[in-house]
Amino acid sequence: MSPSVPSVTANLNDIQVQQLSGFRGQESWGRWTLGKVTSVELKAARAGQAEVRLNLDLPYAQQRLSVFLNGRKLTTLKTAHQPQNFDLALPLSLVAGRNELKLVTNKSNLDPRFRPFAPQDLSDMAVSLKQLEFAPLQIFTGTQPGRIYGAVQPPYPPTYQQATGRQVDLFVQAAGPQVLTYRLLSSADQQTFTLRLGGQTLRTVSANRRGTLVSGQVPLGPSGEVQRLSVVSSPLEGQKPVDDSIATIEKYTGAATFYIQELQVAPAHRWQKWEQPLAGLGVLLGLGLLLGLLFGQRRSTP
Repeated sequence: MSPSVPSVTANLNDIQVQQLSGFRGQESWGRWTLGKVTSVELKAARAGQAEVRLNLDLPYAQQRLSVFLNGRKLTTLKTAHQPQNFDLALPLSLVAGRNELKLVTNKSNLDPRFRPFAPQDLSDMAVSLKQLEFAPLQIFTGTQPGRIYGAVQPPYPPTYQQATGRQVDLFVQAAGPQVLTYRLLSSADQQTFTLRLGGQTLRTVSANRRGTLVSGQVPLGPSGEVQRLSVVSSPLEGQKPVDDSIATIEKYTGAATFYIQELQVAPAHRWQKWEQPLAGLGVLLGLGLLLGLLFGQRRSTP
């Protein structure tokens, strides 16, 4: 993790931090935010894409933290019945010139409506930021894995990631064809997932019942440009508490829009030279077996 909060990686030299608001002093582990609104002003030499990497602790139960870029909400994090750590990355569409990343929470240490979580400290601490780092996007290419944006790893179970909003994003770029593999767990009845590439719908899949795992693969054509690949869930309205297997997860992390068991982009498989003879042999053996069964049936027919 970066020792400085906020920070910009060395390979993102066209972005500079200009001004900070709502931060306590830097400590060895990171920083506390002060008050309910914290902001970082960035200066970008040109319009483009980047990511912000956040590792933070919300010290209150039922605490919310919304992340905004230039007034547009990117996501909202929520604790359930206990403090919680969040480690996630979000994509940023930066404009040339001034950009503002803002963190807004609903609880802080000196808010008279709540019991202070640190009664011996007279500062209005709100969020413990261990990492707030700006870096280039991590893109799925033909040779390297990318990143799922807008998802966090819940403390339980470790096999799933949890969407923090209705949408998660990947970015892809490859000279050859690729394949998207998805395995998504629904959190509501009649939930639909729309898979989009560059704004165009690739596929829409539905889960009739809460707790259904929908899976499949979608071919992706080659592209010389970076493209945004999104999974968008239908709105969840009027959900009622349900006592089932997903409720066990929600007890620790609160209700999530959906869960991700797998969301991966990899090069489409092409036969290697040594595989081609084996594939041909398999086809011949299959045909031979089929012909043998047909002739066997004819001989046994009276």
